[in-house]
Amino acid sequence: MHRLGQSFDDFPKLKDWVDRIYAREAVQRALKAGEELRRRPEQMSADDMFQDALKENVAYVIGSAFHSDGSGKNTMRLNFSFASPEKIDEGIKRLAAAVKKRLVGAK
Repeated sequence: MHRLGQSFDDFPKLKDWVDRIYAREAVQRALKAGEELRRRPEQMSADDMFQDALKENVAYVIGSAFHSDGSGKNTMRLNFSFASPEKIDEGIKRLAAAVKKRLVGAK
């Protein structure tokens, strides 16, 4: 992995931490949920879906807040660095319920 001209190989402890986080099954499912949003931008607005997610007792940061050009409405930021794998699993299940409701409503 390279970012900003740096290699994680230059920072072995950081690389180990990132590898352990990404190895979590729940994190992999969260990343796949984000891929689904990016594949269906015309149907999925993370901005619009935020209230649906709250009804499922899960929250995220809308991705458009990180895009100064008005894009990113189909992106979100999820925190998975502090929560336990069990909490991440539950959060992803709740988020998936909100996504499914939105997809069913879009058909």
